[in-house]
Amino acid sequence: MSEEYPPQYIPHAPETSGKAIASLVLGILGPFTCAILGIVAIPLGHAALGDIRGRPGALTGDGLAKAGIILGWINVALLILGILYVIFVIGIMGLAMA
Repeated sequence: MSEEYPPQYIPHAPETSGKAIASLVLGILGPFTCAILGIVAIPLGHAALGDIRGRPGALTGDGLAKAGIILGWINVALLILGILYVIFVIGIMGLAMA
């Protein structure tokens, strides 16, 4: 006689959101691409947060998504500062030539 055992549950480790990873990577690469990738990191990070909150326990990576969003906004701020700097330098050069 063989005894039948009930099926065993094997716990599944939650997976990390691919969007969260991509958001972080784009946020890091943003300064090297004149903030273009950094700008893309912002909505991608928000989408990742929505996915993670929609599937609690199944997806992780909310810290990665938040870091990607923060880095994206830092990229936007650096882009704006760079544009203002160029405008300022052009203005100074215009005054010096007048």
